[in-house]
Amino acid sequence: MAESRKSPPITSVPAFVVFLVCFSTALFFVNEYIFERFFSVAGVTVKLPLLITLSAFPAVLFVLSTYLSRKHEGRLLLGAYYAASFWLGFSVFAFPSLVISDIAAVFLPGIKQVLHAVVLAGALLTAVYASFKAGRLKINEISVPLGKGLTVVQVSDAHYGIINGSECLKELVKLVNSLKPDIVCFTGDLVDGTKVINEDTFLPLKELNAPAFFVAGNHEMIDGLEIVLPALEKGGVKVLDGEEVEVKGIRIIGLGYSWDKKSPGKFIDSHISDQRPSIFLLHEPVVAEKAAEKGISLMLSGHTHAGQIIPFNLLVRIPYKYIAGRYQVGNMVLNVSTGFGTWGPVMRLGSDCEINVIKI
Repeated sequence: MAESRKSPPITSVPAFVVFLVCFSTALFFVNEYIFERFFSVAGVTVKLPLLITLSAFPAVLFVLSTYLSRKHEGRLLLGAYYAASFWLGFSVFAFPSLVISDIAAVFLPGIKQVLHAVVLAGALLTAVYASFKAGRLKINEISVPLGKGLTVVQVSDAHYGIINGSECLKELVKLVNSLKPDIVCFTGDLVDGTKVINEDTFLPLKELNAPAFFVAGNHEMIDGLEIVLPALEKGGVKVLDGEEVEVKGIRIIGLGYSWDKKSPGKFIDSHISDQRPSIFLLHEPVVAEKAAEKGISLMLSGHTHAGQIIPFNLLVRIPYKYIAGRYQVGNMVLNVSTGFGTWGPVMRLGSDCEINVIKI
């Protein structure tokens, strides 16, 4: 195997801020659309300055609470973030439904207000249910016929952050240990970009009862590889970035996330040719066919969250062929985890939070 790819140190707070600003700008216009219809249903006339203020507040709150959580902690900040993320989820359900009701109102103008009222109430109830569903964890078990008699636990997209904090990390370790794994594989986005990361953050992972391996996802790039990776190593987790190790007769090959979308394909072409039983860890579920052609036995990925909430479970199918679950790709098994945690809205609808148990 070639020498490990050395990703440049990345502390992309400016890029993260740009993303948040663009995201919140779009949210502002969505909020304005929702508030206009809410006040119409309520029969209240609101002046433009107040409408702009109300529309901007959730968007600004989301940006500020997300950014400040990277530097500070506290219940007030947690409450602000949760409120902003709940509104974000509500708006995702409300906005497209209101658009549909507006179209329907063209043909049924007499019940326009009723349609809007029903949609808004339905979106609120849906958001409450989706929040409840995000708190339920599914243990998803699959089998891979390699004749090795091993149990691999895959944890993807845990999103350690302001919501899934230190206590959640400790509970995760207890849960993983209860599954009695021979190998633990973290397939990226262990962090969320919404919490202070220091050298002791991942010390609870030392309590894992099996060797643990990690590949970086896009959120590790946001927090900074130079911060996250040393903290993981101190927590007893082996970081793989263009490297391979052998455990119990299985080659474990890992490649960290890269902004260069051609990187995974180049890596496979250059460095994978051995036909021995192997597990390939890659955050994004891409280049699966190429990995199968090169003789990889099992590929573990995440990233998609299976869309996390409707309608994104439909939209995620546009960029990704494989979005969730077990796939047979040639002679290789690909498992795409829906993820342990959530990003943005602490909600699940049309997907589950999960841990994967792979019986080899």
